[in-house]
Amino acid sequence: MEGQIKKSRTPLLMASIAGVVATTGDLLLLYVVNAERPALELAAAPPWALAVGSVLGVAAIPFYALGYRELGSALAARAPTRARVVQAAGAVAAILGAIIHGLTGGLIERDLASPGPARPPFEAMMAWNDPLLPALWVAATLLVVLASIAMARDAGESGLPLTVRVFNPVALTLALGGIGLGGELGRSFLTPAAPNVAHALCFAWAARVLGRHGRY
Repeated sequence: MEGQIKKSRTPLLMASIAGVVATTGDLLLLYVVNAERPALELAAAPPWALAVGSVLGVAAIPFYALGYRELGSALAARAPTRARVVQAAGAVAAILGAIIHGLTGGLIERDLASPGPARPPFEAMMAWNDPLLPALWVAATLLVVLASIAMARDAGESGLPLTVRVFNPVALTLALGGIGLGGELGRSFLTPAAPNVAHALCFAWAARVLGRHGRY
């Protein structure tokens, strides 16, 4: 059985690196917005930050599908239905996430060009009253929740070690988001970037733990 699920950890590591790249894109977008807020006293954002931040996320987030594919594969021998849920939901969420990131960059650009002070992306999204981006956020969130539940559920013996099931994208996002709420900089940067940070950590941890358990 173990021999059937031994694979290269490269896809998980690639997905984790993609999470780091996407987080960098997030931070650049957030810096562009937060540099316009006098209370934070940040230096002006470089002129390339918005475009580069948008491209990094759009290019990197689809690679999350590789990580979800590997996590699903580790479940396949003992929980084939849950394995397919993890892989399918994760792949679609990755595509939606890239679209959301690109649209967020466009929203920030549009908001900065409008009269009045700069606003955080979520606030700007609500103010512009465009239903597309909120709808995509809801869809992507539900898919990641579905994939995380399928990973975490322990129906009989699981193909994933306990720590991998616990440190899933939703649990990590909630933890990181909560930590970020403890301070102004955290609320401005860590909390909104938490989903991509969570994916980077989840896939890196899975590569390490599955390797230690003989999956690779």
